Amino acid sequence: MFKSIIEQNPGTRYAAYSYLKIADAHVLAQDSSFDEAETYYRVFLNYSSYSHLVPYVLSRLIELNFRRNESFLFGKKWAYSRDPEHFKKIINEYQRFYFLYPSSLYLEDAKTFFDQSFEALAEHELIIGDWYYDHSLYAQAIYRYKYIMQHYPNFKKWKTVTEKLIKSYEFNQQPDLATELTRVYEIRLKELTSKNTNSG
Repeated sequence: MFKSIIEQNPGTRYAAYSYLKIADAHVLAQDSSFDEAETYYRVFLNYSSYSHLVPYVLSRLIELNFRRNESFLFGKKWAYSRDPEHFKKIINEYQRFYFLYPSSLYLEDAKTFFDQSFEALAEHELIIGDWYYDHSLYAQAIYRYKYIMQHYPNFKKWKTVTEKLIKSYEFNQQPDLATELTRVYEIRLKELTSKNTNSG
C-alpha cells in the first residue's frame, strides 16, 4: 500500500511518510531487514529533513544499527566479539542526535543504545583480554585490562576486570603492581559497601 502511495504521489509529503512507514515495517517484521529499513529511513530524511519526525527516525537508526549486529543464535556475546566499529558509529550518531535535539522525547530511548554501545566496546576488549589471559600471554592481557579501566571506568564488569588484572600482574612477575592494585580495589569495594549501606 505504501509503495503504491509513493508511485502515485512522488515527491510529496505522503510519499515521504510512506518511506518512513515502510522502514518501520522492516524493523518490526519477524525477519527484520535492517539494511532495507535503514535505506528507507534515510530516504525519508532526504525528503523531510525539517520534519518533526526527524528525531524519531534518528532514534530508530540508532536502535537498528545496534540490533543488526546481534545474532539470534549467539546474542550479544556474538556481537561484542566482532569488529567494534559499528558501536563507535552508534556513539557518534547519538552524540549528533543529542547536539541537534537535546530536548527530544526519543532521546531517552536512544540513550539506552548509547550506554549499551559503551558496554559493548568494553566487553569487546574483555573478550580479547581473556583470550590472552587464558593463553598465558599476561603482558598483552594486562594491556587490555588496563585499557578497559582507563576508558570504561563504569563498565558493569569492572570487578572482574580488576581481579583479572591483579592475577595477570602476579603471573607476569609484577607483585608490587598486584599489591598496589589490590589495595586500591579493596578501598573502592569498602566505599561502595558504605555508600550502599547509607543509601539503604
